[in-house]
Amino acid sequence: MVHEYITGSIVLLTAIGVLGWRFIARRKGQDIGAHPVYVGLIVLGLVWVVLLGGTGGNLVYELGVNVRGVNPLLP
Repeated sequence: MVHEYITGSIVLLTAIGVLGWRFIARRKGQDIGAHPVYVGLIVLGLVWVVLLGGTGGNLVYELGVNVRGVNPLLP
């Protein structure tokens, strides 16, 4: 539950914030594509999404979270 709702929501809000920052800067005629804070947030977000995906995959495929059990009587 923590994985899906808290950390996933933080990634989503961070991505929306960066997108809003870029949108506002472009409307003002500025380009923040090379701004160190912008690049750092983008890289941090990318790493965060990769780690979050790995954690989700581990929860499902290694631990079987939210997966129905296999019925040995069915073919």
